[in-house]
Amino acid sequence: MTQRSLASDAGCTQSNLAKIERGKVVPSYALAGRIFQVLDAAERRGEKTVGDVMCTRVKSFDSSDTVADAAKAAKDMGVSQFPILRRGHPVGSITTKQMLGVDPDVQLGRVMEPALPSVPQTTPIVAVRELLRVAPAVIVLENGEIRGIVSPQDLI
Repeated sequence: MTQRSLASDAGCTQSNLAKIERGKVVPSYALAGRIFQVLDAAERRGEKTVGDVMCTRVKSFDSSDTVADAAKAAKDMGVSQFPILRRGHPVGSITTKQMLGVDPDVQLGRVMEPALPSVPQTTPIVAVRELLRVAPAVIVLENGEIRGIVSPQDLI
């Protein structure tokens, strides 16, 4: 990015921007904010988002489904975590690790963990990477509906 394009995008003159860079002028709070917004947007251009890497084939279960149902789907699909819904909204999650040693006839609502974190498709991958440090997966929601899921394997 050139100094001229930065100045133009931030709404100031190139001369003023040069003075700011040299420390001759202290910008107003509003101008400094615009400069940072332009620089931040330029940095994010071309950055991948969750929508670029998410798996759109998401299997979810109702809280009244059983551990056996989820275990069968895990085996058939090669998936290790599932969102659990109640009336179409995420209320919990279950992983294959949690299913180990649990009676197959138990309803998922009785053994589920808290719902997986959710983000919109436009979320930068950098943000999701941080969420995956504490959660087994992240659900991608748009208008309250599940559009995809991102696991650590999707980022590798």
